[in-house]
Amino acid sequence: MTKIEALKVAISRTKHGVMRINDVVRDVNTVWVEAGEPYPLPYDEYKRRAWLLADLERMLTQLVDDAHAEALEMNAKRSAKLANEIMFCDDHRSLFDKCDPYVRGLMISDAHSEALRANELLDTSVLVVLNNRDAWKSASATVKKLAVALAQAEAQEEDYRFNWLHNRWCLFHSSSRQQQEEIIGVAWEQAHQTIEADEEYNSQRKWKLEAIWKHTHRDYKGESDGVRSILVCRNGTISVPLDGLTDKEIEQRSSMWQRNK
Repeated sequence: MTKIEALKVAISRTKHGVMRINDVVRDVNTVWVEAGEPYPLPYDEYKRRAWLLADLERMLTQLVDDAHAEALEMNAKRSAKLANEIMFCDDHRSLFDKCDPYVRGLMISDAHSEALRANELLDTSVLVVLNNRDAWKSASATVKKLAVALAQAEAQEEDYRFNWLHNRWCLFHSSSRQQQEEIIGVAWEQAHQTIEADEEYNSQRKWKLEAIWKHTHRDYKGESDGVRSILVCRNGTISVPLDGLTDKEIEQRSSMWQRNK
């Protein structure tokens, strides 16, 4: 039985109460020990099924994320190998026709990525040319043409912004006192709503972080020099400061402990 399968079985048994907590912990730890790894769940620590269920679901999420990352890495290696074969192939079209649809997709994706990198290098060259007169003299005709087009587009954008601000300014000063007060009131209300939304977001985030810290098992959290950290999966299990959790990680953990309340 694989680790993922063992966790799924353990979660099902814990939810339906068909096995004692210690027996579930023993079965899960056995799978890890048989794989030559230290057991992940502490014995005789879980007093409620909800605590065990939260840890089991967290472990399952991490294992699935790790498997996904490993699959992506394998695909990247396969893609690199394919790119190497293409590099030394005289007839790329013939090689493309012989490949299966999956490999064709990888070839197209690699070609697209290479084109994006080339465009990025070209954009960098254009920016250097715009800011360096000596670079302009040695630049190719293509780079010069793109540089001129970029400068023209920036000038038009700046002109549009100036005209927009100028029109708003003229509209404000040509309005009556009552209209000016209405414009100021609308602007103040929009700013007030933005500030309230930011305060609500920060308040909710702080509340969720405190709840996550409270419901995370002590084996998966710690505090050093006043900085609280928990274990998360980011291409591997790492310790991350509590305040450094992303919104996605916060929502995942919040939904997990809320289901188990």
